[in-house]
Amino acid sequence: MSVTVAGICIAARLPCDLQWMPSTMFIYLPVDVFGHQTGLCFADDHPEWEGLHPSLYQGEHLYVPDDQFCDAAIVPDVTLQYDGRTFVSTEHPPDRRGIVLLLESPHRDEYEHQTRRQGRIGTFRPREPLWGKRANLSFLPDLLACIQNMRRAVVPALTEVPLTLCNPVPLQTSLHRLYASRRDGLKAHIRTVVWKQLFGLRVIEQNFGIRLRRYRPLLILDGCTKPLSDQLMQTFTNLGLTRHKIVKVRHPSYWDAIDDLIDEQRRMMARGER
Repeated sequence: MSVTVAGICIAARLPCDLQWMPSTMFIYLPVDVFGHQTGLCFADDHPEWEGLHPSLYQGEHLYVPDDQFCDAAIVPDVTLQYDGRTFVSTEHPPDRRGIVLLLESPHRDEYEHQTRRQGRIGTFRPREPLWGKRANLSFLPDLLACIQNMRRAVVPALTEVPLTLCNPVPLQTSLHRLYASRRDGLKAHIRTVVWKQLFGLRVIEQNFGIRLRRYRPLLILDGCTKPLSDQLMQTFTNLGLTRHKIVKVRHPSYWDAIDDLIDEQRRMMARGER
């Protein structure tokens, strides 16, 4: 079985034992980034796929639009500097070694969506990581101070180092733009499956490695959820990043309750989860 997406013939790698499952959806993802054009095809029977825009379906087949995973849809990394009160944009890539916060992949607020008309999906434009209600990073100093207290030999005072916000996959893997209702919350299964498919592409993993080498981080805060964080570890190993440079933290979407976050960080460190 094969299908053509965005002019590319994609061989569908579908296990034969899935053919009898009536709830199985076959998903096709055209990818055209960093000078590399390809297509991904996989099967999945999770009910979250039923919550996407009706125009994407053709029977049991779901086709993601060509402009979902292209260079124009990439959310660029950004570097910030703490001035003692808040974070302000600074030179990117940073001219000094600092902290890199890994965010996973951009979601709803990282894009400026075009209003839908006549049932069409519409276009969308990238903004920056942690845009929208998360753009006020006043809660970050407490988190970073907590980590620095445990890592004084690695990271100096927060005002002395840049903070780079980095999405390992800089594309919207949640597919929020394609939800039937944009009021829906995160469909975590879709995000995880699509993220793994994209990061499994050599060109995207290599781009992430290139960015990390450019930043030369003193410390990496890994805010990715566990299934995706596990997949990043091989990249860390390939780049020669030792474990003492990586601190696991919860994703910033959980950072509203800073006291709870610091308590959880201390418990993780006490258990040796570094």
